Amino acid sequence: MKRLMCYVVVMMALSIGFVSCEDDEVVMPEYPNETFYDIATFLGHSQDNAVFELQKDEDSEPVRLTAVGVYLDTTSIKPDMRVLIGYVPKSGAAYVSDKITLVGVGRIFNDVSHNVNLADYPDWDGTPIHLLSMWRTGKYINIHCQVVYDKTGARFGLLVDETTIDNEYPDAYLVYIPEGDPDSYNKNLYASIDISEVWYRRGCKGINIHLNNSNLGEDTFRYIKNNNN
Repeated sequence: MKRLMCYVVVMMALSIGFVSCEDDEVVMPEYPNETFYDIATFLGHSQDNAVFELQKDEDSEPVRLTAVGVYLDTTSIKPDMRVLIGYVPKSGAAYVSDKITLVGVGRIFNDVSHNVNLADYPDWDGTPIHLLSMWRTGKYINIHCQVVYDKTGARFGLLVDETTIDNEYPDAYLVYIPEGDPDSYNKNLYASIDISEVWYRRGCKGINIHLNNSNLGEDTFRYIKNNNN
C-alpha cells in the first residue's frame, strides 16, 4: 500500500507502549494550503529551535527540519520520539533540509516489534483494523489506521512470529486487542514501529506484515529490502 498524505485538523495519538491507550489531542490552527503532514523523529533543540529528522520514504536520505523559535516541552515530547508534525517549509520545497514554520506537533504510538510465540495469540485477528496507509521509512513501519475506541484501553503492536524470524521474509502481525467492551465508533491512530530487530538480521530480505484489514480487502503487505540495506 502506498503512503497516503492525510490532511487533518485534529491529530489523535496513543500513549507509548504495547499496553494501554490514552488520547492526546492536538488541535491545529488554520493552516495554508502548502502545509505538509509527516511522521518524523524529534531530535531535540538547537539554539532554542526544535529540530526534526524526516525521511520521505523507504531509504531516501534523511533531511533535517528546524522549527525556528519553537521550544517543545520535553516532559511530554522527548528526543528520539516519533511524532506527527504539520509544517510549512520556508523555501516551499518538500523533503529537503530547511527551516520550517511548525503548524502543530502530536504524540503518536511509538514501539518496537516484538518476537513472540504466535500460538499465544490465537485471536490476534479478532478485532479488525481499518488501515488507511502503511509505509516504511528506514527502520520504521509507519501506520495510519482507524480502530474501534475502547475507553478502558487496548493493546496494539507488531508481533513477529519467532518461528519465522530466520526466514528471508519473517512474518509479523499487526494486532489491536481491546481490553473491555469497545464503543461503536472508530478513532484515528498514528503509529511508528521500529523493526530493527528483524530488518537488520543476516539473511533478511524483507518482512511480511499481516493484519485483519477492514479496508481495501488486502491483508498482507510485503516490504522488500534494497540491495544496500
